Amino acid sequence: MDTRITQRGYGIKSFLSELRVKLAETASQMIESRLEADVTMWLHRPACQRRSQVSRQSLARCQRCGSRRARDFMGNGWRKRECLSIYGLLRFRMPRVICSCGGSVSIPFTILRRHQRIWDDVTEQIGRWADCGLSLRQMQTAIGEQMSAQVGLRTLNRNVQAVRIAPALELTSCPPVVMVDAIWVTLLEDTGKTQKDSRHRQRPVKARRKVCVLVALGLYPQSQRWGILGWQLAEDESRTAWESFLSLAKHSSPRILVQWASPSIQTAPPKADTGRL
Repeated sequence: MDTRITQRGYGIKSFLSELRVKLAETASQMIESRLEADVTMWLHRPACQRRSQVSRQSLARCQRCGSRRARDFMGNGWRKRECLSIYGLLRFRMPRVICSCGGSVSIPFTILRRHQRIWDDVTEQIGRWADCGLSLRQMQTAIGEQMSAQVGLRTLNRNVQAVRIAPALELTSCPPVVMVDAIWVTLLEDTGKTQKDSRHRQRPVKARRKVCVLVALGLYPQSQRWGILGWQLAEDESRTAWESFLSLAKHSSPRILVQWASPSIQTAPPKADTGRL
């Protein structure tokens, strides 16, 4: 192998790594400047002006006494904050404001929400990945490679559910590819009985029952759209359960029917090629 190609590839990776670090530093500095500008705007004075000279009301609010008078608020240093962005993990200082009563003041920042740890650009990227059909683990791997950070599966799932808008798909308009699968879940059902807990409180007695969720997923390969066509609870994956579920789409005729479930599925719509994964 030509050593020049190896050196060139290493040089590009090194340059991109340095560029990512510089972008993260610049973005952190711009965030700090914007946060300081927000504090100045909501307190109606710059840092060098005495607060006794301000008589206006502020949209910021003390969490202890409820005051909104800007003259009661003053700066109280900064605290470290981290937020994940497409430029990497941004580390910056977030200004703190306190009231004359000693309570903390809630500032409505314009670019950062309360308890926000993932910035909006990453949330939008997660939404695009969800539209392309990437799994949560694939998203987790991509974030680790591109942004050098780790995000939990629960956090990813919460962001996917928040940003993804399910396409308006109905069984009356069958897509060219339909995938069917069965998922087993455990439900807690009320037995009508009660029992005392360790604190002698009456608690309802629950019973576990395993049920099967039959799911149909529709795919449009050309437009890369997908969505859940329908689902139905069943006691098992028997032939009768699948026939009852697939009878909802008897008027449709997908070109391909992909099965992830048991081999008891034998009721594919006409003119459909059936396969199992």
